[in-house]
Amino acid sequence: MIAITGTNGKTTTSFLIESIFACAELNSGVIGTINYRYAGKSFANPVTTPESLELQHIMADMRDSGVTHVVMEASSHALDLYRLYG
Repeated sequence: MIAITGTNGKTTTSFLIESIFACAELNSGVIGTINYRYAGKSFANPVTTPESLELQHIMADMRDSGVTHVVMEASSHALDLYRLYG
């Protein structure tokens, strides 16, 4: 799990890391502002960082789909709301 936080560049950084994982032939997933995606599937994401329970469901499905590496955008708002706990 790699979480990226900051004011600018979270999406770009997450896409770059996803590309590095792809070049290394690692099964990866991305949870970000635009969407979350893994194993050839893509889902709309209404917020940058989902609530912690939803996040656990997403990551469990990623695991069940063979994902071994996750890149995630972590907004400062989500950190303040403890969305990344658990």
